Amino acid sequence: MFRFNPGREQSTVPAYNPYTISKCRGCDIPKGRESLARDVPPDNQVCAACRYIHSLEKEPDYNMSLRDKAKEAQKSLVNWYKENLPSVKVGKFDAKRFEISTNDNKEVFINKKFYEETKNKYQKDPLYSLKLEYAKLAHELLPKASYIRPEDSKDHPGERFEVYEYVDSCFRVEMKVRCNADGNYLHVLRIYPK
Repeated sequence: MFRFNPGREQSTVPAYNPYTISKCRGCDIPKGRESLARDVPPDNQVCAACRYIHSLEKEPDYNMSLRDKAKEAQKSLVNWYKENLPSVKVGKFDAKRFEISTNDNKEVFINKKFYEETKNKYQKDPLYSLKLEYAKLAHELLPKASYIRPEDSKDHPGERFEVYEYVDSCFRVEMKVRCNADGNYLHVLRIYPK
């Protein structure tokens, strides 16, 4: 892995290493350019995380506190869901939400409440800003996630949670679905290092 010249490459580790995929070798993002390898889809989760990490390297703002960075990530998430939540008909009314199916054929809704709950919980988590970036991908990750366990609700009587997990090359994403008489709603998302 370390058979290269870090000074010449301007990198501490090579772009392709045991912690990346082989397609990362042809990617220009670590080299400071913005084009992906030709055969890597732009919505690839590895690439999304890589793009985010390298964007932080490009624009280091040492004067910005962690609180300010968290506020920026919160604004970004709110703007994202306001622009991207699709309008659907629910009976006679319009609702803004994603309607998706999980691997075990459960219909789950993702609405504004999920993004607000994810934004407001676990703010002291060191991965908080990255968690909010993953929240933007929840509608893509949940259909690929595996069901891992049920969970009783202490704070919400008459409801239960079902926990789903999606693992990419960097993180383990845990998503809790709240199940009640109104339906199944994605409640909150957390990420953990793999």
